[in-house]
Amino acid sequence: MLNPDDNIQTNHRHLIMVGIGASAGGISALREFFGRMPSDTGMAFVVIPHLSEDPESNLAEILQSQTAMPVSQLNETVRVEPNHVYVIPEPSQPSRLRCCRPSSRARPEPTRCGSG
Repeated sequence: MLNPDDNIQTNHRHLIMVGIGASAGGISALREFFGRMPSDTGMAFVVIPHLSEDPESNLAEILQSQTAMPVSQLNETVRVEPNHVYVIPEPSQPSRLRCCRPSSRARPEPTRCGSG
């Protein structure tokens, strides 16, 4: 259990990823959640929206206006970092989230996770 008085520190070996699913009606709740979430929890947040079929969503921009954490819509393979928010593209765009153990190298390449 995390103590709010503790100085929370993390490294990639112990990264906590929080997955959050939301429909279009959940955008208000996401805004409130990220507006109240400290920007230095050491956690990575992955938002998986189920919105309209509109190919261009501005959910990442909406969430960025609520938090000091960097917010990115995932369109390519990235290394998941603590204190970041990642928005998975809409269901109309093919996407997948694949997690893997880091290699023993100091800066493992995200594509070296093994076969998919």
